[in-house]
Amino acid sequence: MVERVNNTVRDREKTFRGMDNDKSAQIMADGIRINYNFIRPHMGLDGRTPAQVAGLDLGLEGIRWKGLIKQATLNREDSRRLGRNQG
Repeated sequence: MVERVNNTVRDREKTFRGMDNDKSAQIMADGIRINYNFIRPHMGLDGRTPAQVAGLDLGLEGIRWKGLIKQATLNREDSRRLGRNQG
């Protein structure tokens, strides 16, 4: 399993530009982790993502990245509103 992730990272970094500091490397690693866990269906998991298998079905349909970003944005706005109401 780890070798598969290593191959994914290697394939991606060949075409990735601007990875010249810790911050850009962390952004790439986070993106690969999110893609692997929430976006990319796995054959070994019957076409589901690890998140779905863990019971975290976010209902992502169509362009999954777009749906994930939209949910993250809405959750962030909700958190900000709650923080303002508590203060």
